[in-house]
Amino acid sequence: MNRDNTRLLYSVIAVSLMSVIVLQAAAGCMRKPPRKTDTVPEDAPWFTSTTVTYGAFSEEEYLYPILIEPDHKVYLHDFYDESGEYRSNLEIFGDAGEQESVPVPFDREVTACFSVEDSIYAVALYSNANKCENILCKYDPGIKEMTDVGEIVIEGNHPDAVVRQVICKNDLLFVYYDYLVESIYHSGFEVLANDYSNLYQFDIDGELIKWSVTDEGKIIAFTEIQGELHINEIDYQTSAVSEIELPNEILNKYSYGSFMNDGRIYSQNADLTLSCYDFNTNEEYIALDYNYCDANICQLCDYTLFYADGEVFLYVKSSFYSGEATTENTVLELDLEGSNPNAGEQILYVAPSGSIDPFEGEGIINFNRSNDEYYLKVTMDYSSSSITRPEYITDIEDIRGFEYNSQITRLDALRNDIINGTGPDIIIDFGEYPVLNSSSYLMDLTSVSESLSDKEYFVNLINAFKNGNSIYQMPMSACVSGIYMSNDIVSSATDVLTPEMYESLISDSLNGKDPVGDYYGRDLYLQLLLKYNYYSTHDEEGFLRIDSEEFKDIASLVKNTPAMRTDDSVKQAKYIYCSQFAYNLTQMILKNDGYVLTGFPSENYCGPMAECKNSVAVTSCSVCPEVGFEFIRGMLSYDVQSKCISYNPINVNAFEDFAQVGLEYANAFIESNYGYEDYYSDSIISSYEELLRSAQVGGMSDPVAMLIINEGMQAYYADQKSIDEVIPIIENRVNNMIEEKS
Repeated sequence: MNRDNTRLLYSVIAVSLMSVIVLQAAAGCMRKPPRKTDTVPEDAPWFTSTTVTYGAFSEEEYLYPILIEPDHKVYLHDFYDESGEYRSNLEIFGDAGEQESVPVPFDREVTACFSVEDSIYAVALYSNANKCENILCKYDPGIKEMTDVGEIVIEGNHPDAVVRQVICKNDLLFVYYDYLVESIYHSGFEVLANDYSNLYQFDIDGELIKWSVTDEGKIIAFTEIQGELHINEIDYQTSAVSEIELPNEILNKYSYGSFMNDGRIYSQNADLTLSCYDFNTNEEYIALDYNYCDANICQLCDYTLFYADGEVFLYVKSSFYSGEATTENTVLELDLEGSNPNAGEQILYVAPSGSIDPFEGEGIINFNRSNDEYYLKVTMDYSSSSITRPEYITDIEDIRGFEYNSQITRLDALRNDIINGTGPDIIIDFGEYPVLNSSSYLMDLTSVSESLSDKEYFVNLINAFKNGNSIYQMPMSACVSGIYMSNDIVSSATDVLTPEMYESLISDSLNGKDPVGDYYGRDLYLQLLLKYNYYSTHDEEGFLRIDSEEFKDIASLVKNTPAMRTDDSVKQAKYIYCSQFAYNLTQMILKNDGYVLTGFPSENYCGPMAECKNSVAVTSCSVCPEVGFEFIRGMLSYDVQSKCISYNPINVNAFEDFAQVGLEYANAFIESNYGYEDYYSDSIISSYEELLRSAQVGGMSDPVAMLIINEGMQAYYADQKSIDEVIPIIENRVNNMIEEKS
């Protein structure tokens, strides 16, 4: 078989020239106009930001934001008191961060909180055997307590109705409640006068997703009925319901994960803007443009919009990572201001592969605040989030084809734009695509890597991703992966991992619980071997040489490996992916003595495999490469690396700080799941650090490719077809997918 004609069109980015043209035309990828002279516009909007952290409590306590407004910030604080009883406080914070803790009676549960002018109200649920009482309380700053002012009575046959949200509008209180009927939740609304008397009440169909009240007092309700989303306008005086018809594009855009306020609904866009659909005017517009306000880049990652009025926008930190305190609640306040301090600065474009990691956003922010000549502007043109799968693509094979084609489309658009001189200056998190690793697309970062010392950085993890003597994509965080195997197996493993060795690999167990994870079989084994031997199984353009002798040798090894068993009496090898300290350190420590974590042997090396999680590179078309190099050095600094909380930082000091916090979480995990206390100490951090330093090979592959490859290999494993019969079948499926499903 002619290798040049049959090499698998399954690489990270590389396809034939015809496929590239077809895919780009199908996706509408047009050559972008030159943008080398772009500067920050004089009239670019600017928002000043104020970040305030409210409260810091122990790990066994929890804070939930229940009212976030410019003048009022209230959290529900759940905790165990000294006697072990579960209690709650309302934590009320002022503008300057001053705090008042208001106890909630032990027999009540706060279900809603709202404000009327300068006063704070809460609805506290009191339940007994017969009914639920929704007690309306008002905060009295004089005595610093919540005092009862009435009861919200849900009329009708709803004794267990619970008030979930209250909105004050036009001197009326709009109340949303729900109740159970035969284990199914139903919803309704009640409208109260300012003396809390019931004016109107009605139930609604379906599950309420979100709701708001327009300036005219009309209720806009998003409901889901039998899996279909509906938007209704409700006239509370007549209970008349009329469905609002919106284009599917707008309906899908604002359906889930968005925020409603005053009859307006907001949705975050991938291009660093915030869209708003106003049901008062039935118009859509851009409410915020973050593109020239660097303080808001991190907001895309881990903040949720809680308040918006057109000029002030409040975001609350919504996602947390292991090792990060979840009991500190941070509010980011944005105020629309006048002139943009970055106006006139030359723009350098930063293109991420997906969403921006919080520490990457921190690095961009730091650069823009310290550099008066250049401004780093994020563009999502080449991001996976810029491509949405059409609703009609539901078949699994079509989904795989779409994912692969869209991946190729955006990456080839990136390559072509770099060659044409219209691409971005810096790319982030494209490290999994080694086909970019050449001087045609990226600058050689060897001068940066050689300036890094082993004492301050995990230089071996950086060098693991070298292509020859050059490094084109700098890892900013990394992890190692491999398998558990006995020391005897490690010492005898040289060139290949024989079936006999593989059969002898043993994973750990503890008290009948397996801390490592699920059993894995041939599919993962094949994928790891191809990753571990990337440069011997792929050509210089990134093509997987499926008809090569190297691939056939690996396929034979995998076929002759006994299948993984789920019988606990026969322990097999376990794959470990050490991506984050706290979780995977737990797995490491719970192993039996005499077993070590190592990798799959390659030709001259047996050890853990390094995997790059966050990376940064300077493109060959960059208008100012030296500025890109400066940015990379900043990304590797302790100040930025210490914000890396998703994966292991490359900076040693930042890693050790992160590991100390991770140690506490891992100990807590072990104690809660396995009953041990203080099972291990700080010494394990050194062991984990040694593990990171032992990795010498960088693992690279195309995960999408493995879907079809593994399916096609099953007939070979079952002795139904030979390897030479299987290869053209796999190639044909790939070609059909590219040519027909693009």
